[in-house]
Formats: sequence, structure tokens, C-alpha cells
Amino acid sequence: SWKTAFVVESEMPAPNRTEPFRMVALIDMDCFYCACERVIQPDLNSKPFVVVQYNPYQGNGLPGESGVKTVPAKPAEARIVARGSQVLIAAGMNSSIIAVSYEARAQGVTRFMRAREACKACPELIVMQVPTAHGKSDMGLYRSHGAEVLKIIQDVCGQGAKTEKASVDEMYVDIALPAEALLAAEGVLRMAKEAAEAETHVAGTSEGEGEASTEQSGSLGRNAFRGGHKSQVENPMSLASREWWKRTVPAGWAATDAWPPGDALLAAGAALVARARAVVRQRLGFTCSAGIAPNKLLAKLCCGLHKPNQQTVLPPEAVADLLDPLPVDRLRGLGGKLGDLLKAGRPDLKLDGFESAGALRRAGEAAVAKVLRGDWSNPEATAASAVRLASGLDDSPVEERPLSKQVSASKNFSRARNGARSPLDNYDSVERWIQEFADDVSSRLEHESELNERQATQLVVSIRLEGIAAPRSKRCKLRPGRDQLVTDAMGLVRHLTADRSGKSLGITLLSLTAEGFVGGCERGALQRCFQRAAEVSQQKRSLEPLLIDSDDDDPGPSWSCPRCTLLNPAETRQCAACEATAIPAKDKANRLQSKQLKLTAPEGKSSFSETAKSGLDSFFRKA
Repeated sequence: SWKTAFVVESEMPAPNRTEPFRMVALIDMDCFYCACERVIQPDLNSKPFVVVQYNPYQGNGLPGESGVKTVPAKPAEARIVARGSQVLIAAGMNSSIIAVSYEARAQGVTRFMRAREACKACPELIVMQVPTAHGKSDMGLYRSHGAEVLKIIQDVCGQGAKTEKASVDEMYVDIALPAEALLAAEGVLRMAKEAAEAETHVAGTSEGEGEASTEQSGSLGRNAFRGGHKSQVENPMSLASREWWKRTVPAGWAATDAWPPGDALLAAGAALVARARAVVRQRLGFTCSAGIAPNKLLAKLCCGLHKPNQQTVLPPEAVADLLDPLPVDRLRGLGGKLGDLLKAGRPDLKLDGFESAGALRRAGEAAVAKVLRGDWSNPEATAASAVRLASGLDDSPVEERPLSKQVSASKNFSRARNGARSPLDNYDSVERWIQEFADDVSSRLEHESELNERQATQLVVSIRLEGIAAPRSKRCKLRPGRDQLVTDAMGLVRHLTADRSGKSLGITLLSLTAEGFVGGCERGALQRCFQRAAEVSQQKRSLEPLLIDSDDDDPGPSWSCPRCTLLNPAETRQCAACEATAIPAKDKANRLQSKQLKLTAPEGKSSFSETAKSGLDSFFRKA
């Protein structure tokens, strides 16, 4: 209880603290895909509907044709698969469900159904297909709304808040510093009142025991939200939660005396998150749920306890009350085979398992390692991790994820022949997919250039062939422009399939990747130092052909480009991928002499290398 927490904390000496209390919020959008669909199609409000994946056999809508039909996000009406008993896109009725509205969940619809099954469970159900483009799902609609939500939360939480995007619809926020500032500015009583008015649940024994008594997955099960858990309804605060927020102050105490520093900061954090959630709903119409706790692990756990449109806090003194009753496999990270092993123990060694997180925590690392040893790799490290997890310990910081190292598009064609995803056997079919991939990759590279001020420098094509387990890949310099991307990628594909017949390639996997990013914060000051030199060099290359050395005068049936490694036919001296022009070996001496003349400094002046070294030394001294 809060009284026990106060006594324990008040008896401890005041810490000489230079770092703030840790306080992390996980904010999770409620039924996000459905909420995004309602923004562009308000007719879906208050109606049961689901969002389904595209069907790869849909084709262009004509009988007997396969492939993925391009269907943009707008107009949304074009993506309606079924409306009640009216089926508009027959191929979509066998699609898997990726999101279920709360109205549909109330009718028994779950994510584990196919669209056809869901329509039987809910006759008035509306079925929406995700947008598609470039032969796959187009997540642009959902990503853009997710970015808007993140921006609002960052603005409301203010300076000092750190954010980490966990997925398209959830984010961690380290709110310790802004919560301390808010607490100092407005006081604990106002913060507690605001948190209570937001119906902030206080997690503890009741939630832990309730989860432990749930027959199957409970609210915290890994598939509970996706499957449509029956407990996901808005509930008022419990009596215990109301008492935690509205504390009875003993005689002779000031009102603020009933709030130890940790609890006071938790109240400020709850008020801050409630404000952020309210602004998201006001501006975008989205509701979201949140968990506020001392670390990311517990914040994630709390967020799942009360959904939708609710928030939950976990006081440090209540961590054991929440975790101890939970079955071991209910904790994230301890499911699957590991969870089964921990629960069952090792009867062959007469070692009991651990039915609850509390039992595992109390047993300690050595006892857990004994159960794992022989059946699990790295038993000591795994045991230590499991005990920390059962104790609610997590030191991982909230930090923005690093930018992606690559932008790629790929497709698997390993299905049966004559189907929607049968192997690609000729260059025409390969080029059609390369064009789709190039459209996708090019648009994302433009986004990277505008948003993060960075550019990719390398193009990589990877394939897998029928009957050959190991993939093949080849790379070259990435040239700007979608058409150049297609040309270069096809050149790489032809090289990778040089030993195959052009009519039976048997490509079962095709991937197009742009990587080797430079720019933005990744280049920094060093990039700025050489930027002008690169611009001058690029101007020179645009005026004269790129020349490279071939290995001999008569390269035989083919020659490998030293620049991009592409294998080229002997009859041409220009690389099909990077358009470099090869110079026969007999011309090397003349070319080398020409280079030396250009790099030799005039009499009385510094050499080129000395000038370059001087410039770099000057740069690093300034840096």
C-alpha cells in the first residue's frame, strides 16, 4: 500500500541523487489499423469491421489471373472486400485478418480467423483490405499516422523526454525529467487529482491474481491483443486505485506528506501521459492506452492490463505483487519451449519446475540454471536473464533506434509452378518485378534524402535458384534515378544467372537492396570537409567517360568489371551495370604516365600529396 511505501522510504536516508528516478511510459495505439481506416472512411465509425491482408492470387481482378493488384489507400471504398453478405472482392474472402475493431471483437471475431469465417461469426461485418503497391502491402497510410502520433507525444512531453519508436503503433517515452519539472511547477496534489480524473489504474495484487486465474492467455498473453481478448473493455478504476490516488492524511501531517518522492513523481508522470493521450485524441481522433512504470519491461506489462483508452501505473513497491502470481510463460521472453521447460522442470533429474514468476525469482539463478543445463544453450546466462525478468528488472535505456542500414524490396517465388508465386523463368518476368522493386526503393530513398539527408551508395541484387540452397548476390555502385536502378539491377541479375538458360532461370527469391548510406549525421564534419571535392570530382566525371583498366588486351569470352564486379561480354568495352569503359592493358602505360603528369606539381610548388596532407592536418586541428 502507499502507507507501507511511505514508511519504508521515509526511514531511508535521503539519497544524494544526481540522476532522476527512472520513469518510462509505453503508449500503445488502440486497434491502430482500424483507427487509421476510420480517418479516411468515417462511415466505419461504430461499425464492426476487420482489416485483412492482400491475397497474392487476386491479380488484376480478372478470372484466372494471379499476382498482387495495386490498390491505393484512397479511395478506401475500392478496398472493401465484403459488406455484410455482399462480397465485392471474392479473392479477399480467404485472406488472413491483421486487425479487428472492438465492435467486431464483441461479436466474437478474432485475428486468427479468415475473412470468410469472420463474416459467418458477424453477419454485418465489413472487410477492408490493406492498401497494396509494388506487389506487396503499402504501409504508408499507417506509418504516416504513426509518425503524427509520435510527433504530438514528443511535443506534449516537451524538452527532456526521450522517445523510442517500438513499432508502427507503439512507442516508449522516458518521462522522468519532464515529470520532475511538471511536479515542481504544479505540485503533487494537483498531479494526483489530474491522474485520478484520467481514471489511471494502479496495478498490484488484484491484477496479478486475476491474470494467474485466467484459464488461457489472459490480458498479458502475447496474442491477447491481436486475437481480440474479451477483457479489452473500458473499466472504471478499482476502489484500491481510488484510495491510492486520494490518500487519507493522518492528523498533524501536511497533505503533501502522504506522497513519498517516488509516488509523487509517478503521479506527475501519469498526469503528463494523460495530457499527451488527450491531445492525440483531440487532434487525430485516435485513442491510446499507456503503462507507466520504472522501466521498459514493466511499462509494457502495465500497458496491457487495461485497454482500450486507459492507462495504468505500477508503483515500485507493487512490482512483486503484480509479477509473483503470474505463470512463468505469461511473461514476455519466457514463452514457447523455454517457458515449457521452466514450468515442467526436469523430472529425469528430479528437479521441480517453476509454476509462477515468484517461484522462479525466489529460487534464484543457480536453481534455474540446473533445470536448463543440458537442455538449453548458455544455461547460466539464460537463468540470470529469467530471474531478472521475473524480478521486474530492466536497465535498457529509452533511445531512438538507429537509422536503417539498408532499403530493400524482395519477393519469394518458391511456390508451385503456374501459381501466383511460381519461380521466375525468364528475364521479362524478372524485369517486371525489378521495376516494381525499383519504384518502391526509389520512393523510399527519396524519403531518406528529404527526411534524414542521406543517400545510398551501393546497389545489391540477391537471388536464390531452384535446386541451389545458397543464395547468390552481386553489387555495384548505385546511380541515382529509377531507370538507372532497373538497368543496373538487370545487369547484375544477368551476371548472377550467366550459367542458366534464359528460358528456365528458376529464380525462387529476388531481392533489390540499396545500402552504404552516407550523409546526415553519419558523415558529419568529415563529410563536409570533402563535400566540395566530391562535387568537383562529380563534375569532371560528368564531362568525360569513366575509364577503368581491364586485365589484358584480349580478355577472352568475358571480362569482369573491376569497379562493380559485373561479368561483361568480350565484344563490349562498356560495363552493362555501371557503364564504366575498360581500357586494354596495352594502354595502361600511356594512361599511367598521363596521370603522373597531372599529379606532378609545377616547379617551386608543393606536390599534390603534400597539399592534400596539409589540408587534412588543418581540418583535424580545427575539429
